[in-house]
Amino acid sequence: MKLADLPRVLVYLFLVKPFTRLVIGFNTAGLKNIKGLGQMILVSNHSSHLDTLIILSSLGLKQAMRTHPVAARDYFGKGDWLGNAACRLFNLVTVPRHRISRSDNPLDIMGDVLRRGENILIFPEGSRGEADHMAAFKEHTVCLRS
Repeated sequence: MKLADLPRVLVYLFLVKPFTRLVIGFNTAGLKNIKGLGQMILVSNHSSHLDTLIILSSLGLKQAMRTHPVAARDYFGKGDWLGNAACRLFNLVTVPRHRISRSDNPLDIMGDVLRRGENILIFPEGSRGEADHMAAFKEHTVCLRS
């Protein structure tokens, strides 16, 4: 672990884990099934911003620190203090939803993370939806390459 990772580790250990367990009541079972796995592409539906926290808290510290939730740049990459804090503390990788180009392509951005041997967490529906209704998958989640 690098010193630069310390804020993320502290947030994970003292905010994310206690919040998801004590406040939400989330408990993880079956961690033995992912223990020892190398790289992962995690895929989930998306009904709340809490989804990311719950998934990260279920991974354990080592995997959570290697996991990059994929987030919409127009929402989290605006440069405001909240977006910047979320990007740094939760290891977000932001991708464009609009004006996608060869030099700014979600597939290439996610591929860069995978080529570094790290994990990504994607929400193929793109944005939060209704919990009981699955929306169509966004194009950039259909084909990932490493």
